[in-house]
Amino acid sequence: MTNDSLGEQLYEYTLKITAVTEYGASLQAILAGETPPPPSGLRVDLAFEGTATGRLAGAVRGVDYANLRADGRDSTRGDSDSAGSFRDSA
Repeated sequence: MTNDSLGEQLYEYTLKITAVTEYGASLQAILAGETPPPPSGLRVDLAFEGTATGRLAGAVRGVDYANLRADGRDSTRGDSDSAGSFRDSA
């Protein structure tokens, strides 16, 4: 599938992380390889904000709720279909 078949790009945005709330362990220590994810996994809330440009322009603000599983994969929607590598997306 090419970009031409997807249609017109409506917006582009640049975000910055404004807050990180960790539940269970230190995300920084896990991403640095200093400690493994806990057996029960790790929940991280990532607050962000930024600006969108294009046909849909304006402020962007929100929170992504990420779950890092004990095997090092994440599920931001909470189901196995959205699992990806947490270390690759950070």
